[in-house]
Amino acid sequence: MFEGNGSNCDLGIASEGSFGPHPSLFFSSADDEFLIFIDTKNNLEIIVRELSTETNFNGSEIKNEQELLDFAALVKFPSHGLILRKSKTDNSYMVKDITNLEDLKNSLNMADVKAAEEALLKMSEEDKNMLGQDFHLYELSFINLGGLVMPLIVEFQFADSTSEIRRIPAEIWKMGDTKVTKVFKTEKKAISIALDPYLETADTDTSNNYWPSISKPSDFKLFKYNSPGNPMQKSLVK
Repeated sequence: MFEGNGSNCDLGIASEGSFGPHPSLFFSSADDEFLIFIDTKNNLEIIVRELSTETNFNGSEIKNEQELLDFAALVKFPSHGLILRKSKTDNSYMVKDITNLEDLKNSLNMADVKAAEEALLKMSEEDKNMLGQDFHLYELSFINLGGLVMPLIVEFQFADSTSEIRRIPAEIWKMGDTKVTKVFKTEKKAISIALDPYLETADTDTSNNYWPSISKPSDFKLFKYNSPGNPMQKSLVK
């Protein structure tokens, strides 16, 4: 800064700081600040360092704008700038020194655009041709709570009052012990989805088999509704 012959200054002061893991305290974050004063005329250099655990240093993986805004509020943005990058290990897209809300949102939008462009480059020609077609995709996750391996029977109800059954063999559970996810493609828009609609599998809890969720009466209520009543009570009423 002062070594060049083009500078007429003999005094200078500068500061630099960063947030990160504490150099000596495990599992603790730190605010590391440096302040330097240089007097070239008297050949004097003073460096001061302050290391503090009082910091709002944080990091999070976000999936949408609302999660981004929640994180910004958590770290008291814009009291200091934020850094947005593609992932924890990928710095191919990074925006630093974000200090206002508009830039923060724009940076997220640009990150989404970059991700979409990269995904498009990796797609096969067949997948690219599918982009122009009129169809609907539904990503469904299934959880095996009891441990019994059974096929998946899924019924789609469409807006035109038609329906379709999709049967997935039990081999799908080879993809995961307790949870599997599958994407279904339909030409029509589904208004409801049901798992095992005709009770063909050994599902002990069918209350979570519907989208949108529906409330079904408990076994106790069904028994109460179907009970013939108390004959003695009827005679008393008479």
